[in-house]
Amino acid sequence: MSGEPDKRGVARVQPFVVRCLIVDGARRLSGYLTDLSSTGAQVTVEGEPPAAGASVVVEVRLGREAAATARRLPATVQWARGEAPPPPPSFGVVFRIADEDRQAIESVLADVRRRASQI
Repeated sequence: MSGEPDKRGVARVQPFVVRCLIVDGARRLSGYLTDLSSTGAQVTVEGEPPAAGASVVVEVRLGREAAATARRLPATVQWARGEAPPPPPSFGVVFRIADEDRQAIESVLADVRRRASQI
């Protein structure tokens, strides 16, 4: 655990692991969301992450059902850590999304927290 305070003003769920696809211009990267909040996420990818400041789209299925709605979440890359194992390449994004997508994320987070409290 690092001694640095968390700079986020919004609570996040970590670990939160779900497969995603990152669209970075013409490039597509397979990856996993490894934490999630209603305002952003951390993504671990296979390959070189997008640069800080890049505009990307996070394509992800959220929800417990197999047919959960696929979401295309526009985002801005805030930081990136390249290929230097360990840890694997990853980056943080801030979402630029509509209220409907934010509410869908908040619903998923509430469900995860509810299930975790029952353990």
